[in-house]
Amino acid sequence: MPDEIDHHAPEWPYRQIVTTLKTEIQAGRWQPGGQLDTEKALCERFGVARKTLRRALGSLREEGWIFTVPHRGTFVANPLPDTTEPRPGEPGRGL
Repeated sequence: MPDEIDHHAPEWPYRQIVTTLKTEIQAGRWQPGGQLDTEKALCERFGVARKTLRRALGSLREEGWIFTVPHRGTFVANPLPDTTEPRPGEPGRGL
């Protein structure tokens, strides 16, 4: 059964995937340096098209959470990005 992507939510499906994977990385499901599941497996898990998943992975890559090795797979960055400061274009974290 795929993880639920809420297609009626104001957040785009690819952003929901980004949020889910970041949360899982921070919780330790995916270890730094560890390999993520294949694109096919992640598409099945989230019930999305490969294009949607690739957009999510592209966002994670740009934010420094993952990297891809051609013909090997996608891996969690080591070290993980610093999440204490907002990235350019990201709203600040209010205290």
